[in-house]
This record gives sequence, structure tokens and C-alpha cells, in this order.
Amino acid sequence: MTKTIPDKQSAARAKAFREVFRDGQGTRIGITCGKLRYFIAFCPRYRRCIFEIDGVKDMVRESVKLCAQSMNLDIISVNFLPDCVYMTLDAPPEISAGEIQATIKMTATQLILRENPPEELAQAKTIWTRNYFVSSENIDDKFTPKERALGYTERQPKRAL
Repeated sequence: MTKTIPDKQSAARAKAFREVFRDGQGTRIGITCGKLRYFIAFCPRYRRCIFEIDGVKDMVRESVKLCAQSMNLDIISVNFLPDCVYMTLDAPPEISAGEIQATIKMTATQLILRENPPEELAQAKTIWTRNYFVSSENIDDKFTPKERALGYTERQPKRAL
């Protein structure tokens, strides 16, 4: 049998992995331990510019915080474009990105429509599109999070005026 000699990059990754879990930053579930960094972006239906309405940004931020507490997520950043919200967060391995975005959308919708809904959204049945964009952080190092969100947003349908 031949022994494989780990290259420098593999050794560095293994060292970084050990440091994360030694410092208690990772999540341990039974014999599985891990930490996933997701970049998630999603748009309002028909790319409405709802984030320009007073209070909507704050309600979405609040819903992200509520979901982070209930799902054991670490929020790195939450940012807004006129017709898109994008965020970077760390999640335990047993929670999928789809589950995270669905929970955030549901919580944000409940906050927006229950607590004094803005006039523009009072009659809305749904606020968000069903689709979303997700990637692992640092996969697209050549693009900033804002550039990734803009790329996703540009491909979404917009209601004709």
C-alpha cells in the first residue's frame, strides 16, 4: 500500500477545521459536526421595490433575527437592494438553505402583513417569489455578495407597467 502525503492546502484546511471546533464555533450533532456558510438572496414578487417602503427593511431584519434564534443560525450580514434582500449566514449542517429561506420569508410576511401593513402591500396575497439564490460562501471569490445578488435579481421577472 502506498501512503498518500497530504499537500499543504489539505493540511491547512484540516488545521482550520480543528481550530473552528476547538473554539466551539462549529455545531456538533451526535458524531457529526460542521458549520456551513450560506449566501442567500431572494426577491419580492414581480421585483416590487418594497424595501423603499418605511419599516419594511426593519421588519425583514427582525424576521431574520427571529429565525436565527429559533434555528441556531449566526447572521454575518443582511443587506438590501431596492428589489432584493441578500444575506450571509452560518448554519448547522442539518438545516438546508431552502428551509432557512422559506422560514425567513414566512416570518417576514407575517410581520409585514400583521403589524400595520403598508398600503402598497395590504391587498397582497404573497410578497415573495417562490425562487431564491443560494451558494456556499467563498465559492465565487471573484464576485462580491452585492454582485451575486444583482446577477440573480436581473434574471427575475418584473411586472410590466
